[in-house]
Amino acid sequence: MNNKTVLSFVLLTFSIIGAGALSADDSDKKLKFVANKAGWTLNEIPVAWEDKENKLNDGTIDCFWSGFTIDGRENDYTWSEPYIKNKKVAIVKNNDIKSLNDLKGKIVETLKGGSPIKVLKGAKKDLGDALKELKEVSDFTVAFNDLKNGSCDAVIADLPVAKAQANKNSEFKIIEEELISENLGIAFKKGNAEVRDKVQKILDEIINDGTVAKIAEKYSEYGLPALMVSNQKEGDNSGAIKFSQNKVVSILLAFIVTLLYNYISKTSCLKCICQ
Repeated sequence: MNNKTVLSFVLLTFSIIGAGALSADDSDKKLKFVANKAGWTLNEIPVAWEDKENKLNDGTIDCFWSGFTIDGRENDYTWSEPYIKNKKVAIVKNNDIKSLNDLKGKIVETLKGGSPIKVLKGAKKDLGDALKELKEVSDFTVAFNDLKNGSCDAVIADLPVAKAQANKNSEFKIIEEELISENLGIAFKKGNAEVRDKVQKILDEIINDGTVAKIAEKYSEYGLPALMVSNQKEGDNSGAIKFSQNKVVSILLAFIVTLLYNYISKTSCLKCICQ
């Protein structure tokens, strides 16, 4: 891997509690502090989510690490093991909407190119076709503003994002019936097992010592501990996604990234692509 480690990620907690909430607590964030202590150069590079493939293919980044779904992409990338079992749910403002079936005839918004789009055009096409409109938006800020002002009837988002929005907006409620459940992992360019294996080794260490679970528990109000994956590495990690039942881990993505800074080679240049 030479002397350069390049990780791309979009901090999940920025979607959940906002950049201000993170930056206000340096004892938790540690991002720049740890990077500096490790002797790294930290470059935070804004990028449109739709440009991520080009960044991976041209070598600008080595991986996608931001709520990226394994399901349906198993053969497109070299994957880490799943680190979280995510749920996509609907958030509504209208109390008459009590189930996914009640979304028929309604305007629904979700992120452009996300898994809900594929589901509503595939496995749950009947529901998708019955919507008044399925709108793809650039980010959740747009979607939840639209929900608040009545421009849409529902937003489909990750469960932690939904819980955070419901906590901040008393008029919002979550439809507990999930649209889809999916495995999230870290996607590396196909064949790049060298970087994947190093990252996976570090993940295994901080999972096994309980560090990750302790941090995730602090954010239980956002539903993170409920999104648990039974995930233990078995033998060679050459590409297979493996599960076992003897270890349950809750992972808060952003803080795993900061912990990685403290473990990976101290001669690294870290380029972080944030949405």
